[in-house]
Amino acid sequence: SSPYSIPWNSAGTLGTHTLKAIARDAAGNQATSASIGVTVVRLKPTAGYAFDESAGSIASDVSGNNLSGTLTNGPTWAPGRYGNGVNLDGVDDYVNLNNPTALRITGSMTVSAWIKPASFGVGDTPIVSKRNNATSGYELDTTVDQGPRAIGFKLTNSSGANVVRYGATVLQANVWYHVAGVYDAAAGTMNVYLNGQVDNCALIGTVTATQQ
Repeated sequence: SSPYSIPWNSAGTLGTHTLKAIARDAAGNQATSASIGVTVVRLKPTAGYAFDESAGSIASDVSGNNLSGTLTNGPTWAPGRYGNGVNLDGVDDYVNLNNPTALRITGSMTVSAWIKPASFGVGDTPIVSKRNNATSGYELDTTVDQGPRAIGFKLTNSSGANVVRYGATVLQANVWYHVAGVYDAAAGTMNVYLNGQVDNCALIGTVTATQQ
């Protein structure tokens, strides 16, 4: 029954396409819809880190924007989900990206990472963070704010208030996860993804058309 739909995997089909639908009834009568144009593009990341250096203290930015990070307080190179990765002690290790203009994002954004936590602390565990004194800015983390350990995605809306989207799935130690937080400024939405699937639970706060 209507409305009808058909999936289209646009991977590998970059460029402009013209789509139309053809309907045919049991008697063989046929009608063709008006054509619509669709452009498929591959967005270039603002910053990306493979952590595959295996030596030294610099994590190179694979986006081409030269936003390299510095391993700080003693992280070590270790096997990753694919190739190499970086091991953080959960106490004070981090990769410092400083405060480049390109990462002072006020509009739509996606933040993602592969993680394999050896254990969990008692509070929030930042994965990617640009929080200022934990009260403003954006952060993708694991959190116990809602009880069991789950994904947390935080940002500050245009009024200066915190907005948080929590994940639904309880995370386990020593398991590889791909986690992501997506803020769509135009749609006014925040979503979290676990291993490529929407994993939304509670949304706290009001999503606005810009973030601070």
